[in-house]
Amino acid sequence: MSSRPAPIDECAGIGLQISATFFFAIMSTMVRVVADQVLSGEIVFARSFSRSFFGGVPLVVWLLWSGRMTSDFRTRQPAGHVIRGLVGVNAMWLTFGALAFIPLDEAVALSYATPLVAVILAGFVLDARESRAAWARSA
Repeated sequence: MSSRPAPIDECAGIGLQISATFFFAIMSTMVRVVADQVLSGEIVFARSFSRSFFGGVPLVVWLLWSGRMTSDFRTRQPAGHVIRGLVGVNAMWLTFGALAFIPLDEAVALSYATPLVAVILAGFVLDARESRAAWARSA
């Protein structure tokens, strides 16, 4: 079964990205509000549980309905998925912990360093040679 790339719809992409930014801002604000009363580990657990329930249950139902449950969960790199999951949980934990100690606007400003760090890590992890244009786009 060959898959075709999805047609490019820039307006839809921009709308989805703006919506995602809005919802991430709401999540960060909510984390900041409860960070003084709730441990960051509990916040991470609640966020992970809600993501698994509200995102995972519909996904599993759809995969069962479409008959693709086994084929879509098969992978040749299970260790890579475990590593990605551990990195993601640690990033979430550290982000939520930072929101407990510094103001929300400072945490958001510091998060803007993410693209620059990604370009640097790509050189080490992926052995990628980034051009000056890639550096300029990430700055």
